[in-house]
Amino acid sequence: MQGRLTQTKRSRQPPNAAAARDAAVLMEVVFALALLSLAGAVMSGGLSASFRAVERGRLVAQAADMAVTKMSEIETGQLQAANDGPNSYADENLQDWTWQIVAAPLDDQPLQDVTMQEVQVVISHQPSRTLHRLSQVMPVKEPLP
Repeated sequence: MQGRLTQTKRSRQPPNAAAARDAAVLMEVVFALALLSLAGAVMSGGLSASFRAVERGRLVAQAADMAVTKMSEIETGQLQAANDGPNSYADENLQDWTWQIVAAPLDDQPLQDVTMQEVQVVISHQPSRTLHRLSQVMPVKEPLP
């Protein structure tokens, strides 16, 4: 008889204990999945932002290179240092880019014999709204005949 009592005591666990343990495991799994999803969203957002920053940096560097090229064309006499543009590039790889030259005489003339002007090259990329300006003070050159 005593053996029977022991068996009855062992099987007398609360009926909801196993269900409570299963519910706790399920809650842990759901919580872990929620944290994993949140971490994935944060990482995805970070990667997206870094890709946009890299693309923006590439566009700014390209615009700076193009501005230096146009300023060099002005300095070598291939382009006149006079108001011009906005103009499109002939190269079809640069179809979204435009350039403009803005020239203005300086109010303060540091040299008596030479008239100086500020020449500004403006490069813009319409789709990304990138704009780069490069300014330089240079003497006014007489146009070639």
